[in-house]
Amino acid sequence: MRASRPLITAALLPFVLTLNASRVMAETAAALSIDAVVDTRAIELTAPASGSFNASPVTVAFLLPRNARPNTAKLTLSGSVTRELTLSSAFEAPGTHTLTFDPANPTATESIASGESIPDGTYTLTLYYQDTPGNPPTSNAATNVTIDRTSPTLTIPADIAVQVTGDGGATVSYPAATATDTIGVTSLTYSKASSSLFPIGVTTVTVTAKDAAGNTSVGTFTVTVNGVQIAVEQPADTNLTDASPTPIDFGTVVAGNHKSLSFLIRSQGTLDLSGLEITKAAGGAPGDFTIDTPPPATLAPGSTANFTVTFSPTSAGKRTATLLIANNDPDENPFEINLTGKQAAALEAWRITYFGSPSNTGPGSDLNDPDADGIVNLLEFATASDPTVSTPPPGHLIKNGNQLEFTYTRPTAATSELTYTPETTSTLTGQWLPADPAATTVLSDNGQLQQVKVTIPAGPDGKLLLRLRVIRP
Repeated sequence: MRASRPLITAALLPFVLTLNASRVMAETAAALSIDAVVDTRAIELTAPASGSFNASPVTVAFLLPRNARPNTAKLTLSGSVTRELTLSSAFEAPGTHTLTFDPANPTATESIASGESIPDGTYTLTLYYQDTPGNPPTSNAATNVTIDRTSPTLTIPADIAVQVTGDGGATVSYPAATATDTIGVTSLTYSKASSSLFPIGVTTVTVTAKDAAGNTSVGTFTVTVNGVQIAVEQPADTNLTDASPTPIDFGTVVAGNHKSLSFLIRSQGTLDLSGLEITKAAGGAPGDFTIDTPPPATLAPGSTANFTVTFSPTSAGKRTATLLIANNDPDENPFEINLTGKQAAALEAWRITYFGSPSNTGPGSDLNDPDADGIVNLLEFATASDPTVSTPPPGHLIKNGNQLEFTYTRPTAATSELTYTPETTSTLTGQWLPADPAATTVLSDNGQLQQVKVTIPAGPDGKLLLRLRVIRP
C-alpha cells in the first residue's frame, strides 16, 4: 500500500500545472485585448506649404489628432543646419492650431517653449508628437520651405535735373533701377514711370523691390524740372485755370454796396516769378471791379502773395471784367481771370433787405406770406410794405361824388419790373376788366417812392368793385 502513493501523487501534479498555465495565458490575452490601443493618425500640416517662401514671421498651421504627451510636440527644420523647436503646452491639445514665430528669435513668442535661432536657408520642416497613450510618434513634413529675411539689394538712378519744355513741365526718361536677391526679385515698381510728364519743381520717385518671400527694399531719387510756374487760387487752395470761360462770380450786390474776394498768387517753379502786374482788359465794365493791395513784382520759388478785388456795381444787370496778370511764365502770360457780378434789381434788393438773399425761393419767394397777413411778398414789395409785420391791405379807397378814388404807394424802381393794372367789376361774380390807363395818376415821386391815385367812375348806380393786379413779367 505505501509503495503505490507516490505514483498517484506524481500523476496528479502535471494536471494541476497544466490548468494553472492555461489560466495565466488566458488572463494575459485578455489584458492585451483591453489595454493595447494603437492610433497611427498623423498630424495634418497645412502651412507652410512645400516649396513656399517665408520671411518673418513664419506661420505654422496644423491639426493635432490626439492629446500630446508633455513636451513632445516639436518642430524640426533640417537643411544647412538643424533646429528643433519645442512647442508650448497650448499646442498639446487635439484640434486645429496656428502659431507664428520669428526665425531669428523663436522663443520671443509664447508659442515656442525652446529652440535656437534659424538662419536663412531652405529646409524640410517636420512637425511631430507622441500621444498620451504612448503610441509611436507621428509626424508630417513640408519640403523645400525657404526662410528668407533678407531684403533685395536695390540700386537706384541718380537725381535728375532738366529744363521745362512746355505747359505743365517736361517729359523725363530715367535709367532703370536694379535689384538682386538670393531667392529672386519678383517685382520692381516706380511711383512715377519713366517717360512721364513731370511738373515744374521737384518730384520724388520711389522705387520698391520685392522678393518671393515678401521682403522689400525702398529707395528714392528726385527729378527736378527747372522753370517758372504761376498758380492763381480763389479761394485759397483752389487753382484757377488760365482764361477759363467760367468766371469768378461776385453774386448779386445791392446798388451802393460792394463785395470783395481775395485771390492768391503762388510761385510754383524753381525760378523767380517776376514781372507781376495786374491790369484789366477794356471790355465789359472794368470800372466796377477795383484791385486792392496788388502783389509785389517778384515772388521767389514757393512764396505767395494775396490781392483783393472789390465789386461795386454802377449799373443794373450783369457786369463783367477780365483781369490780366502779367508775369514771366512762358505759357501763362498774361494769366487771365474772367469776373462777373450783378447789381440787384429792385425786387432782389428788397429780398436781400428783408430775407438776406435775392433768390425767389424760401421765405422771400413771391407768393410766400411770412407775416400771415394775407398779402404775399410780391404785393408787399409792389406797395412798399414790410413783409415781416402784419399790416392792413395797402392803399386807401374813397368815393368822391360819382368817382371811386384809390390811392397807394409804390417804389419808383418797381415800375420797371412790375406791371400795375387797376381792374373793375360790377359784381364779385362778374368779369374783371382793366381800367383805362389814363385813370392812373402819379401824384408825387421823390426818386424812391411814388404816390399814385386811380380814379374810376362809380357807375350808374354808384356801385363798383376795384382791385389792383400786380404782375412780374
